[in-house]
Amino acid sequence: MDFGKTIVTNDGKKFSVGDDIAFKVFNTTTCYMDYYIGRIIKITDDNLALKDVEINRESISTEIEVPFNVIIPNSYNYVHKES
Repeated sequence: MDFGKTIVTNDGKKFSVGDDIAFKVFNTTTCYMDYYIGRIIKITDDNLALKDVEINRESISTEIEVPFNVIIPNSYNYVHKES
């Protein structure tokens, strides 16, 4: 049996470890929105850890952790990848 955390958004979307997710983060350096896509590898109380990450369509080669408090509310979305 496996126990884990799940993200449930205000509009009822659910995300768990292994799911692909997309969301927006306001970049305080550029004053623009950054668009993130990645595969969830860990969910903690404060952070979302991702691998296979793209930020603004640019691949990031390392795993990253994104604090929940920087993610724009209601910007979470499902990702559909064509095979």
